[in-house]
Amino acid sequence: MLIWSFKRKRHADGSLSKHKAGICCHGGQQQWGVNFYETYAPVVTWASVRSLLIMSKLYNLNFRSIDFVLAYPQAEVKATIYLASPAGIKISTDGEDVVLKLKKNLYGLKDDGRTWWEHLSLGLDKFGFRQCTSNLCV
Repeated sequence: MLIWSFKRKRHADGSLSKHKAGICCHGGQQQWGVNFYETYAPVVTWASVRSLLIMSKLYNLNFRSIDFVLAYPQAEVKATIYLASPAGIKISTDGEDVVLKLKKNLYGLKDDGRTWWEHLSLGLDKFGFRQCTSNLCV
């Protein structure tokens, strides 16, 4: 099931800046072994971040952080997931309602964090980066 998410963005003084709408999945209807198989995704620890910052300072290396905009939808979905159209949007062909097949990951799925982590790991591996065995986020 798809769910609408509406937000009001405001300026620093509290005045209205813009309205934003997004769409996400209702992961509560997913079933283990049918729509997803594993949900674990590693999370970086502050000790690891501090260690990287200290090492970059000691060796005079540049340290940059990256924010991926719409990170989860960049990864492919592994399981086959069909969704009904969200409220307010009627999609039909020849008078019959249509279901949507999810091709890319979407916020709200139970395994979206793991799917993104696997996608990112494979992408970084192509550029020659290797993961630390003791902390998978480094």
